[in-house]
Amino acid sequence: MIPSFLKFLLGLPKRSKKISHILALILRKDLIKGAIYEELDGKVTLVGKGIEELPKLLDELTVEELLEICDRVIVAAEEKLPPNIQVSRTVFGITSEWQHSGKLTKDALEKLKRLKTDLELTPLGFVVTTDAISHMLSREDGAPINAIIAEFGKKAVTVSLIRATRIAETKTDILGEDSLPQSIEKILKGFTSFEVLPSRIILFDGTENLEEAKQECIAFPWTKNLPFLHAPRIQSLSEDLNEKAIMLGVASEMG
Repeated sequence: MIPSFLKFLLGLPKRSKKISHILALILRKDLIKGAIYEELDGKVTLVGKGIEELPKLLDELTVEELLEICDRVIVAAEEKLPPNIQVSRTVFGITSEWQHSGKLTKDALEKLKRLKTDLELTPLGFVVTTDAISHMLSREDGAPINAIIAEFGKKAVTVSLIRATRIAETKTDILGEDSLPQSIEKILKGFTSFEVLPSRIILFDGTENLEEAKQECIAFPWTKNLPFLHAPRIQSLSEDLNEKAIMLGVASEMG
């Protein structure tokens, strides 16, 4: 191999580094987020993002409203990229209700097809956000996880029961007059695939109230009406960790 300084002296061209970009378009109940990742020499880095809160729940949006919001989010995510770069390769981060047995529902498929066509995207696949988080935590723990994952925003909370890193049950409830822990409790009472609940509750959201929500859940009497062996440990995931979970899913799609 010729040293780089000899290449300079000899006027030999240096091996160009191949840079590729990918968009993670994350569709949550309360918000839509676009995150652009750059891959260089096997390393994936977050280089731009855009986010917009939804005026109503995701499934209540018309296709035209969904298209307009996603377009604005993508433009914001691309803002810091060089003007000659337009990202089309896309991994979709979706809610668990948009898929069944690893396949997109008919309604979700139609919406993603419109996003593909109208926004000129090249879909690479989809990642269920809760799945991405549970797999990241399992990877960090070095073992399959059993937990309750609660994704919440200003309008709704989605609770998923995780068994051996897989989603056993999931359900969404509107946040009304009930507090966040009361809403989570109500959803858990409707689950049927357990005798004893895992004593770990993981919170993540798209708002700025994560620490307040965590303290509210710590103070809640979980064992009063639900079959926990003991008071569950309450864990919160920062937005950085949410992005890390999605990035791991994106990295797997990029190989």
